[in-house]
Amino acid sequence: MNRLRVDPDKLQQCVISMGKNIDLGLIEKVPLDEQTPPEGKAWWIPVLPVTHPKRGKVRIVFDSSAKYCGISLNLKLLQGPDINNRLKNVLLNFRDGEIGFMADIESMFYAFSVDKKDRDFLRFYWYEDNDPLKDVIQNRATVHVFGNAPSPAIAIFGLRYATTANEDDASCTEAKNFIQNSFYMDDGVAASNSSEQAIAILKDARKILGKYNRAVIPPKASSTKELDACGWDDPLPDKYKPSWEAWKSSLSSASAVSVLRSYTPAGFQSTDRQLHVFCDASEEAIGYAIYLRSQSSVGEICVSLVMGNSKVAPRGATSIPRMELCAAVEAARAAEETI
Repeated sequence: MNRLRVDPDKLQQCVISMGKNIDLGLIEKVPLDEQTPPEGKAWWIPVLPVTHPKRGKVRIVFDSSAKYCGISLNLKLLQGPDINNRLKNVLLNFRDGEIGFMADIESMFYAFSVDKKDRDFLRFYWYEDNDPLKDVIQNRATVHVFGNAPSPAIAIFGLRYATTANEDDASCTEAKNFIQNSFYMDDGVAASNSSEQAIAILKDARKILGKYNRAVIPPKASSTKELDACGWDDPLPDKYKPSWEAWKSSLSSASAVSVLRSYTPAGFQSTDRQLHVFCDASEEAIGYAIYLRSQSSVGEICVSLVMGNSKVAPRGATSIPRMELCAAVEAARAAEETI
């Protein structure tokens, strides 16, 4: 709190943000008769202002990993399973159509309430009446907050539950698929064959989620012992500096490389699609590339890169044949995920 007082701009942004949360009922005062909870039935979380490095926007974060006597709230919470869609699969879907579109879930974690009996574990101190000139008092969150270990799993589960709550409803199938498979946390991207279809999907997605009051809106690894002995903050050995500088200089040419978002050009009607997977290995690395071959009804053929990847050669692979086998395994896994 004292640090905020010496930065008026950041303090004002925090006050505005906290005010919105209070007005929405996401934060509540702890009643006077509940100021002293039963032993072991409450936890107080430090709140920190975090500034976005590019936007300059300040977000209030609940530091549930902060420890007191060696214990933190996150150490006692079950994180839950990692059920987030894989980013690679989301981006692949984003390319499968002529029209690309995006959406965002506003304040996703705050969409999900915390049971009243558990809210005392989300206590924190903030200015009374959200006025920095007044004393700090006890407040508590009524929703899952940014900083709690289980918040991501809970939010993703809740988002998908909204699409399955009425399984008998056969409408909005494309929107349900969009919500289930095209979101990476609170950001969704997908593609369709027409702008009308894209608009319809977004409208239906807002309709589905509206029922629940949600608005849609350098590597350290190396195979050399010398580099292995380097710490993160150690200077790079002189013998490697030329290679490093040459690699940095080559980055300027990366802007000349472009890949069309859609797998096929505008108006291309695919009647046959084939995935072609290539992999190879050398003494230094293994890699693969996957291409999509599309053919239209009039015999036109379009080939586009779907994805590619490379890795430093595994240490356990002591021969080229073994490394080629490792490359084949990686390529097969990638192809299976892509299909």
